[in-house]
Amino acid sequence: MTRWLNPYAWLAAVGLAGALYGAHAWDRNRAASAAHAAGAAEVMARWRAEKIEAQRAAIEAEQGARAEEQRRAAAQREADDAAQRQLAAARADAAGARNAGQRLRDRIAALESAAAGGVVPGDPAATCECEAAGVAAGVLSELLRRADDRAGILAAAADEARAAGLACEAGYGALTP
Repeated sequence: MTRWLNPYAWLAAVGLAGALYGAHAWDRNRAASAAHAAGAAEVMARWRAEKIEAQRAAIEAEQGARAEEQRRAAAQREADDAAQRQLAAARADAAGARNAGQRLRDRIAALESAAAGGVVPGDPAATCECEAAGVAAGVLSELLRRADDRAGILAAAADEARAAGLACEAGYGALTP
C-alpha cells in the first residue's frame, strides 16, 4: 500500500500524463497550423484572383469610357460641322435675297424716274397728274424698300436662330448614348 503513496511514483505518473498531453497538444497544434496555413494560402490565392479580376474590369471600364468619350466627341464635331454648313447656306440664301431685293429696288427706281420724266409740255393738268403719280410711286417704292429690308433682317435672324437651335439639338443628341 505504501507503493501507492510513494510521492515519486505519483510524480512520475503526473509527469508521464503531462508529457502525453503535451505531445498530443503539440501534434494537434501542428495539424491546426498546417490547416491554417493551407486555408490562408487558399484565401490569399482567391484574393489575388479577385484583385486581378477587379483590375481587369477597371481596365475594361476605362477603355469603354474612353471609347464612349471619343464617340461623343466625334458626334459633337459632326453636329458642329452640320450647323456650320446650315449657317453658311442660310447666309448664302440671305445674300441671294438681298441681291434680288436690290434688283427689284433698281427696277422700281427706273420706273419712278420714267414716271417723273413723263411731263407733258403745254398741258398743265397732265403735268400735275404725272407729278402726283410720281410722288405716289416714290412713296410706294420707299415703303417697298423698307419692308424688303426689314423682311431680310428678320429672315436672316430666323435662319440663324434655326441653325443654332438645330446645332444645339444635335449637340445634345450627340452626348446621349
